[in-house]
This record gives sequence, C-alpha cells and structure tokens, in this order.
Amino acid sequence: MLRSSTQTGKPVVVHTSGGNDESIRKGLGVGTADFKAALETSLVDTGLFSHLGEGGYQLDARILNMRNPGESAVFEVITEIEVAYTLRSAGAVVWEKTIRSSHRTESDEALLGEFRDRISAEGATRENIKIAISSMSERLK
Repeated sequence: MLRSSTQTGKPVVVHTSGGNDESIRKGLGVGTADFKAALETSLVDTGLFSHLGEGGYQLDARILNMRNPGESAVFEVITEIEVAYTLRSAGAVVWEKTIRSSHRTESDEALLGEFRDRISAEGATRENIKIAISSMSERLK
C-alpha cells in the first residue's frame, strides 16, 4: 500500500501482477515486487493524487507482455513492455489504459548481455510508468 504522505496527501492502494519473477534471476524481465516498488515511488515523487479529494483510490497494474522483439543485435537490446492500468475510486473505473513502450540499451551501457537485458527491461518499465502517470494526470485534472 502506498502510504499517505505529505507528497501524495491521499492513500492509494497499488496492486501489481504479471512480473516475471523467475526470469529476474537470470537477469531478464522485471519482477512483480520491483514493478510495484517503482510504480509506488513514481506516484509519491509526482504527487499525482495530492490535489484530489479524500482517497479511496486503487490502481491495478498488470504486465501483459515483456519481450525482446526479434533477434537482438550483439551490442544492443530492445525490450518492449505492455501494461494494463486501471484506476478506481468508490468502485468505479476512473481511468483505464493499456500502454506499450520500449527501451534500447547499447553496448556502452553494459558489457555483458544479461546486464543489457536487465537495463533494457527496467528502462522500458520506467518509460511505461512515466507515460501512465502523465496520462492519469491529464485525466484527473
């Protein structure tokens, strides 16, 4: 649960699923717990819910797909992520969107391929969360 704070001002319950916890041990993908932590931190950092009425918000985020499309070149990795987000208040859907984003990691960012995979997956996840928060903020104005 995202705690009420001076930054958010309101409680928001965040539920995540779909992370690839098995692949994370191999340096691939993003785990569910890491995804949740990144989403919660981003919500606190942006203060997205600080201007809204008394809480009761629930944000469900489910990773639908994370992949490296096609054959990766030896010196780069491209990761795509697709996430379905649903924001609810008082049981009603306030905002819902499926977002696809990607991130490219070059060889100079990491020498070993498995680290490039991890950096690429994390970059795609960060970009996805950034797009979601921007879209939610437009909807909640």
